[in-house]
Amino acid sequence: SDDLTPEQMLIEGERYAHMMGAVLALPAKDRLALLLFKLKGLSHKEIALALCESENVVSVRIHRGVKQLREYMA
Repeated sequence: SDDLTPEQMLIEGERYAHMMGAVLALPAKDRLALLLFKLKGLSHKEIALALCESENVVSVRIHRGVKQLREYMA
């Protein structure tokens, strides 16, 4: 069943809050690049155009953002 117990709901809510804290702790352009990539599904090229940066810089931003989130959530 997909129904969560109150305890599971609390744990999931805390995990969500922790993850949001991690996302908000990222530098602004890293956060934006990561969200555009993960949530909007934009390509590195599309993000580079939106941020007026090279695809290389966008790739670094996304990689760095994912790494920081993993470390924060560990």
